[in-house]
Amino acid sequence: MSSTRALLQVLFDGDLDASVYPIVAPQNASLPFVIVACIWEAQDFALAGAADAFDARFSLACNARSAADADGLAEAIKRVLEGIRRREITTGAPAASLGVLTCWKEGTDTMDYSDDRTVFRRIMDWRVRWERPE
Repeated sequence: MSSTRALLQVLFDGDLDASVYPIVAPQNASLPFVIVACIWEAQDFALAGAADAFDARFSLACNARSAADADGLAEAIKRVLEGIRRREITTGAPAASLGVLTCWKEGTDTMDYSDDRTVFRRIMDWRVRWERPE
């Protein structure tokens, strides 16, 4: 398990009108899509030693055919993630815990486009606190 897997599960379960890929999209992926990449992750540490909790920063790149669509996809992601406060994330049947997740928006929020202006992108950074399942 990892903070990446837990965040991907939240996005897969969200009501997004786009595909979600870790690190890179397939060569012929259809727009719109989101690329999720972990920029850094640090393990919690207390006087008793390393804890089973991690803080991470993720880059979410929202790719679409227009600037408005890329922006709209980013706003949809905000609606999915901004309410996550110590929520247990599960997957599968029967449900298996991926841990407890808290998300908040912090850092980069920028837009760009491809040279031929056929792909527009909004890139946002999100912080995630992930606690391993017990």
